[in-house]
Amino acid sequence: MTQAEIKLCSLLLQEHFGEIVEKIGVHLIRTGSQPLRVIAHDTRTPLDQVKKALCVLIQHNLVIYQVHKRGMVEYEAQCSRVLRMLRYPRYIYTAKTLYSDTGELIVEELLLNGKMTMSALVKKVADRLTETMEDGKTMDYGEVSSTFVRLADTHFVQRCPLVPATENSDPGPPPPAPTLVISEKDMYLVPKLNLIGKEF
Repeated sequence: MTQAEIKLCSLLLQEHFGEIVEKIGVHLIRTGSQPLRVIAHDTRTPLDQVKKALCVLIQHNLVIYQVHKRGMVEYEAQCSRVLRMLRYPRYIYTAKTLYSDTGELIVEELLLNGKMTMSALVKKVADRLTETMEDGKTMDYGEVSSTFVRLADTHFVQRCPLVPATENSDPGPPPPAPTLVISEKDMYLVPKLNLIGKEF
């Protein structure tokens, strides 16, 4: 990773998420994977602020974590994903071109919020579209939902990995961090949405 790329990552993180998230993200880019306490010590940042910054970075898929055999969790920045933030305007424009204003707002909300449930996303986009409509008109949830389904069908959006269901209840202590998995065939499956009606 070149110094120019690190500086660019730093500027992108600061612009989108603020100073603390930028500090933690750039530290991980420079040092590689590290456990929570080492990050807090090396950056001289309070532990609770480091946790919040890591949550933001994980929410936006900019940091991954891994549990090691000794039970320690290490966090690692994904520099290539940080640099992809430069393409966000292009993603939004492409969604608008292919899927109209509804597709544009769906992609914009996902890029702003990171991971979201489909129901929360559909409701938020319908609310935003209703605000822009003439008096008395409302946006139908079904219309937003069908645009979301089209985005998933064309692999523009994908499902988040989940904690796998366990068959037997293990009496031992829970792992320090969950292992998230998703099969290739489930990656673009869209859940049945139970939002009925229009936004008023």
